[in-house]
Amino acid sequence: MKSVLTSFHTHHQFPLSKPTTTIPSSPSSTAAATAFYEPTSVLDPLFTGGSGGGLPTGPSSSSDYDDLLHRCDSNNNNNNNNTHPSPPLLSDDWDSVMWLLTEKDDPAPPLPSNFPPDPPPLYPPSSPDHHHHPVDQLIRAVEAVESNNLPLALSILARLNQTLPVPTGRPPLQRSVFYFKDALQSLLDPRRRHHLHHHIVSAVQTIGALKSYSDLSPAHQFATLTANQAMLESLDPTSHSVRLIDFDLGLGGHWASYLQEVHTRCRSSRSSPPSITIIAVEDEEEEERSLETALAAENLLDFARGLGICLSVQFVRVDSLSPSSIRPYPVEPVAVSLSPAVFRRLGSSPESAAGLLRLVRAASPRIVVFVDYECRRSGGGGGGGSSFKRDFLDAVEMYATVMESLDAVEATTASAAEQVRMIEKWVIRPRVAAAVSAAAAGGRMGGMTWREVMEGSGASAVRFSEFAESLAECVASRGPARGFHVARRDSSLSLCWQGREIVSTSAWRW
Repeated sequence: MKSVLTSFHTHHQFPLSKPTTTIPSSPSSTAAATAFYEPTSVLDPLFTGGSGGGLPTGPSSSSDYDDLLHRCDSNNNNNNNNTHPSPPLLSDDWDSVMWLLTEKDDPAPPLPSNFPPDPPPLYPPSSPDHHHHPVDQLIRAVEAVESNNLPLALSILARLNQTLPVPTGRPPLQRSVFYFKDALQSLLDPRRRHHLHHHIVSAVQTIGALKSYSDLSPAHQFATLTANQAMLESLDPTSHSVRLIDFDLGLGGHWASYLQEVHTRCRSSRSSPPSITIIAVEDEEEEERSLETALAAENLLDFARGLGICLSVQFVRVDSLSPSSIRPYPVEPVAVSLSPAVFRRLGSSPESAAGLLRLVRAASPRIVVFVDYECRRSGGGGGGGSSFKRDFLDAVEMYATVMESLDAVEATTASAAEQVRMIEKWVIRPRVAAAVSAAAAGGRMGGMTWREVMEGSGASAVRFSEFAESLAECVASRGPARGFHVARRDSSLSLCWQGREIVSTSAWRW
């Protein structure tokens, strides 16, 4: 197994900085702002960097994972409870965060810290259909991979192809199994790799799918508004310039929201907006991601010109990252945006993550926000350690939850079926491929979670303000289907669907 996976991963070091690419914007330009929606920023790369090691070992008892079968695709029943659905969230409705509170002046209620139990199992171990369920077949394939029996794993996956040939018309859990089965097969069989790469990575299709995801699900608005609010509260509003370091730019919609709020605040106070520099750390050898970041930069520059904000976007390759490439000018406030994707690009070892955080700390940021679209529950910290199987099945469950929430929205929204299909193909499927690749690379930085890595670097979690919590509650309550709610856990804010986290935001400071 080690020889198969080693070809996928390259360990990145931090050599001296190379010249960065800069795209300036000036408010004197006459170009009007383009219509800018807010797609999710966390578009994980298809195959990301790792340490080049084989699969980690860990607990392999399938009894530890019977709870995955508890993810009963109950949305078919829950949809009947949505008797008073809210209209879908449209990205044009979110131009200013203040608009969110115009109809909800009361203080936000206390956020729950505990989650309700999972629903009963769809195929309990006592059921005669238990070992024929696609989830059970996938579990056995993963166990074969973890034990280095690749022929058996491929044989099981081939049979699973017959059991689950297409995702269309399947309940969420089985659709999640389909995408993870496909990604695992592509990881093990190089002949399928180009097929997956060719069909799921297209900047144009991704843009449309991300816009649909932003319209149908509150996940993006939740992540954007909570992260931006933490940064706005930490940065000096009287500064002449601000530096924003982003390790996962994506299509940049989260920064469009930030620019809009800066413009709104400066207009209210009748002050000049600061000049803003965005430093986007990008992958070194991914054409699709380069196209994506180039489109993001052009859209952001056009948007900033229309708002009268002087914006500069600089690109720094991850293999050229150094203190000099991100160090700010004197007295220039800095904010940093991180996601799980950046740790995967740098490798799965704790040393790589620690090296990155040392660089980030050297920039003296006022705030570091961490947006987590994976919300895995396994890993270090008393969970039995990290293993390929544990991380893999945890991700299967998480994405089943995401698709369950989309199905609930589809049931209450006209003409949403095609949008959901495109979201799964162009947004969820690439993220699943990245999650499988990360799990195969060791995924969890030597068994540590990203939170443990942050704390190990000396960073302390920053509690969100009451206003930020109110924004989060507002976003969840305006969701197009009932079932979204907000919870606080370990100083982070999480958007949940039926008790399961689907996105989480946290803030950190050294």
